[in-house]
This record gives sequence, C-alpha cells and structure tokens, in this order.
Amino acid sequence: MIYGIGFKLLLRVILSISLSAGFIALAQSIVIPLAGISAQSLSMIEEDYSFMYFAVFLIIAALLFFLLSKGLISRLISVNSAMGKVIKGDTGVHLPVHSADEIGELSGNINQIVNQLREKIESQKRAEQSKNEMIAHISHDLRTPLTSLLGYLELIQEHAQDQEACSRYIQVARRKGTELKDQIEEMLEYSYLNLSGVELTFEKLNAEELIQQVVIDFMPQLENEGMVFEMEIEGEIPCIKADSRLLVRLLQNIISNAVNYGKAGGRLTFRLHAEGTELVVQMINYGDPIPPEDLPYVFENFYRGEKSRSSHTGGKGMGLAIAKSIAELHHGSITLQSNTERTCFTLRLPGWRIQDNEG
Repeated sequence: MIYGIGFKLLLRVILSISLSAGFIALAQSIVIPLAGISAQSLSMIEEDYSFMYFAVFLIIAALLFFLLSKGLISRLISVNSAMGKVIKGDTGVHLPVHSADEIGELSGNINQIVNQLREKIESQKRAEQSKNEMIAHISHDLRTPLTSLLGYLELIQEHAQDQEACSRYIQVARRKGTELKDQIEEMLEYSYLNLSGVELTFEKLNAEELIQQVVIDFMPQLENEGMVFEMEIEGEIPCIKADSRLLVRLLQNIISNAVNYGKAGGRLTFRLHAEGTELVVQMINYGDPIPPEDLPYVFENFYRGEKSRSSHTGGKGMGLAIAKSIAELHHGSITLQSNTERTCFTLRLPGWRIQDNEG
C-alpha cells in the first residue's frame, strides 16, 4: 500500500518540522529587524536561549502535527466508536471508506463483519421462525390422524358386539395408524438428512436404468390415474456417483408429486441429457400449474399450496423438502418451473469421473 498510514504520518512529521522551522525563520526575519537587534546579538541570544528556541520549535511542530493529523485521528475515533457499538450488538453500523489506506481497509472489514453479523442474526431469526412453524405443523399433522384413530378406537369399544361395524372401524383405524406412521417416518427422514455428518454409500449408477426401475413400481398407480410414462434421452448421458437408496427416494417423491397434482395432464415425461460433466434429468407433468406465489416455497419443509391441502392428495409438505436435501447431499441441485403448459422439476447431478473409482 503506497499511501498507507505510515507514509501519511511520516509526511505529516516532515511537513510539521518544515513548517515549524519556517515559522521561526519567518519570525526572526520580521521581528528582529523591527527590534533593532544585530546579527551578533541574535547569535548570542540563540546560544543563551537555545533550550527555549527548541521548546518553542517542539510546541509549534506538535501543534502543526496535531492539526495535520486531525482527519486521521477523527477516522480512528469513528472506527473505535463503531466497534464499541458492534460489541453491544448494534448491526446498523456503517463506516464510510474515504481512502485505500489501512483505516479505509479496516472500515471496509468492519462493514463486512457487520453485514455478516446482520445476516447471521436474520438467519437465526428465520431459523427460529421456521422451527416454530415446524412444531406447529407437526402438532397439527399428527393431531388430526391421532384424534381420528382414538375416535375410532372408542367406536370399536362402544360397538364391540357389532362385528360388521367393528370391522369397518378397524380398517379406518388401521389406515389412520399407517398415515400417522408414514408422517413420523418422513419427519425423521428429513431430520436425518439435514444432520451434519450423514454418511452416503456412493456407487456408479446408470440413471436411465434406475429411473425405469423406480417407475415400474408406480405403473399400477399411473394406469389407475390414466397417466402414461415417457422417457426421452438426448445424446450420450454420463453415469452418476450416487447413493442409490437416497436417489430412489428422491425419484419416488417427485413421481408421487406428479401423480397427485399432475394426473389431469395424462403424462409423465423424463428427459435426460448431459451438460458438460453434469447429468440433467427433467421430470415433467402436464397437470394444473403451481401458483406463482407458491413457487418460491415448494421445497421448504411442511409447505403446502392450497391445491395440495385437499384431503385426497395426502400431501404433508415433506416430499419435496426431502428431495432437495438428497440432491444437495449429492452436490447437485433441484429446481422447479411451472406454467399453464407444464410443471418441470430439473435435477442436476455430477457425472461419474475416472477419479471416483479410487474412492
């Protein structure tokens, strides 16, 4: 840094000394002739009062140095004051960066720290809000089938002699119990996937074969809903390095979502192609579009748009959140686009590399 604080202070010291010496010389050239003091007398005065000359010189130099350094001192005071506010938790601090010296760099660093602190606090607030919302959703989603289950158990007890009625009640109670079990398992799975240190069992996989195997399990459901399955492959696609169990879970969640909300379109299309070293899988249904106001939130846990709140879908708002977590655990991503023509989930996964054989 050419014009750092050290250079600026050195410049001010030299300037203060020079100005102080110049001031004394100017005073001598003006005052001495007016006082009628000869050069010989002046020389004797300087010898006798040399200490006083030096003291005056130091005082003038110090005063000039203070005046010349006032800007730097003011900036340091501002930085110190700002740090005091930050220590007390004030995240509204912003220091102006006047120059590219050390103080300017320090001010910029403090601004960056404050911004990061502000973002962290806001993130913690959002996390706290999300946690509270999650607890509320869990309470609601578990209470409904549990209340129903208890109600049917009471009916069974009251109509113990009516075997036909008891049989109906037992079937409903079993269905509610299964629904409750599925919800709890989804919550546990989502919590597990979002814990640090989750161990994945990676292997080399052929995405086309894996998708076909998963879709086979859904064929009866697709046929019942009047949907046909299509797979389109563009060019040569790479194998992927993935945990097959988790990737199957991701595909199951997307297909279930397509069957629940896209059956009106009558088709489910998978398109596979490569982009660089990545495998891109587009999973498309042609049913009703997702409302624009819901699009930014579909991958959040427990989020459900109005159309997915209907009782016949059975959606609990966890499937897409789990799918996103699985994609990120594979260093990939999943995004969504939806319009009146189609709803498309795009999954991107790193392709298998030769170096992966070593892992």
